[in-house]
Formats: sequence, C-alpha cells, structure tokens
Amino acid sequence: MTGKGQTSAITSEQRTIGSLLGDKRFLKVPVYQRSFSWTKNEVSDLWDDLQGILYGEEENYFLGSMVFISKSDGSLEVVDGQQRLATVSLLLAAIRDGFQSIDDNQRANHIEMQYLCTRDLKTMEAAPRLSLNEIDNGLFMQVIEKSIDLAELKALQRNRETVLSNRLLTRAYLLLHESIRKASDNFKNTEFLSSVVEALTDSISCIQIITASEDSAYVLFETLNDRGIDLTLSDMLKNFLFSKAGKRLEETKHKWTETVALIGQEYMKTYIRHEWMSRHGQTREKEL
Repeated sequence: MTGKGQTSAITSEQRTIGSLLGDKRFLKVPVYQRSFSWTKNEVSDLWDDLQGILYGEEENYFLGSMVFISKSDGSLEVVDGQQRLATVSLLLAAIRDGFQSIDDNQRANHIEMQYLCTRDLKTMEAAPRLSLNEIDNGLFMQVIEKSIDLAELKALQRNRETVLSNRLLTRAYLLLHESIRKASDNFKNTEFLSSVVEALTDSISCIQIITASEDSAYVLFETLNDRGIDLTLSDMLKNFLFSKAGKRLEETKHKWTETVALIGQEYMKTYIRHEWMSRHGQTREKEL
C-alpha cells in the first residue's frame, strides 16, 4: 500500500479527523470490539497534544492507523481506532455543549451536524456518525444527543455499580469539558473554542485503512497489536469466540455481554483465569 495505494482488498489514505468524522459513511464499532478503556492519562495526553497545535509547538498531529471493514450498507465497521475516535467525538461534544451554554446555538449546531450526528428531517431523531458497542453506545448516544446533563454524568461516574467502561467514558467527557471550560474562560472565548475545533478537525490526521474482507482486517489488526498496541486477554478470547460462533453469533454476543455486565470488565481477566484453572489446574497468567 502506498499513499492512496491499494491491493485487491485493501485501500489506504491519509485523512484528517474532520474529514473522517464528517464523511457520509457512518462509523460503527462492532459488539466484539473492546469497550471504552481510555483512562485519564490517555485523555490528558490527547488534550496536551492538541495544546501543542494551538500554541504553535506542532503544526500537525498524527493519530496513527485506523482499520475499517467496508459493509454492504455503506457503513464502515471500526476494527481498530475506536478509542481515539470516541475520545475526539467526546471532545467535540464538550465544545458543542460549551457553545450551547452561552446560547451560541449556530456554532453548536454546526459542530453537531458536521461531526457528531445527523437528524431525520421529519422525526428529528439522531443518527450518530460514530456508534460504539452495545455496552457503551447507550451512554455515548446520550452524550452526543445531549440528553444527559453534567450532574447526571458526575453521579454516574461516582457510582461503583456502573460498568467500568461507562465510568471511563463519563470521566473522559467530564475531563475534556472541564479542560475546555477553564481554557476558554467559562466558554466565553468563542475564538479559542473555534480554534480548538479547527485544530482538532484539520490538523489531526490518521491513516485510514479500509478492507472489504474481515480476514484481511483481522490480519491488519493483529499486526498492529504485535507492534505494541495493547490487546487484553478478554479481548482476544472474545474475538476468538465470535470468529468461531457461525450461525450462533447473536447468541454468543448476548451471552458475552451478559457475562461482562455480571462480572465487570475490570475483572474479566481474573474470571477467565480462574475458570480455566477450575478445569485444567494451576495456570500462570502469561500461559493463558
């Protein structure tokens, strides 16, 4: 692959985040992909890097490669890149909400319609440009549609019974919202807010890799993970089970989601290890 080169099954192209999120092709994270997992450190790093663009330390910022599968309905299934895309979307939502808080609805609507969602003209129902997996998408959509307020999000973050990925997603939005609020003098500095959107959408880029073949996509995904992108034990097991499920894929998805909800994403590695040891005896974690 070169620049905009391609093989028979794979195309690659460098794109800005703005053009990717503003594309007519909806981006969908499948159920078998990991839930939102970025912590305060990763979210803060993205914000700090964005500051580098804003204050002239860097002209551009590269977010790495993202892998997608082209689907028959015209959408792109996100194989790798969901953490970055979700976090950028949360930041854009926070800026949109900042504009709304000072009644600058024109700029708020521009961000929403250009990068976050489209709406049916008759029903005004939102169609998200990015959707996450079944565990996170409900909350993500509430943030994107602004149907949940700050007080509710803060309460959700404090609730230990909330699924970990939902707490992390909530924390990411709250951190970005507070960072934007402080940097823009309680959202009064609309020139600064507009500059953040411009830097975010025009100066941050990635390599978009699209394949029509799931096999090709997973080869690419595994190659990227071999080069240092962390893939958890539970992610690997989930991907393996889903790839072998065949006609029972929907049943497998449902049972996996139920298990994660019951056990908790943060405890899945421990659960898998103890389940294995109950059948095969003492096993070290690295042997799993």
